[in-house]
Amino acid sequence: MPGDRHFTRDGATIAYQYSGRGRPLGYAHGVFLSRDAVRRMGLFDFDALSAGRSLFTYDQRGHGPAAARADPRLTAAHRGIRRTSGRGPR
Repeated sequence: MPGDRHFTRDGATIAYQYSGRGRPLGYAHGVFLSRDAVRRMGLFDFDALSAGRSLFTYDQRGHGPAAARADPRLTAAHRGIRRTSGRGPR
């Protein structure tokens, strides 16, 4: 996989990688993980996933080398977005 690239959005820097050629495939890691943790634990073979495809992977805010959200006012609740499904408090 190539080295990380970065972009900044809403005051937070996001680390990502884009590799391969062909039909695009995106991968987002699970809660409490990062791309590096997934790789080290062998949960996914990113080389196999990118065979014949363009693979886009990124670290969610606050995971791996990605910076956490800089401004708490940018959360969904502050933007007036309500949770409409799932479990837990609303």
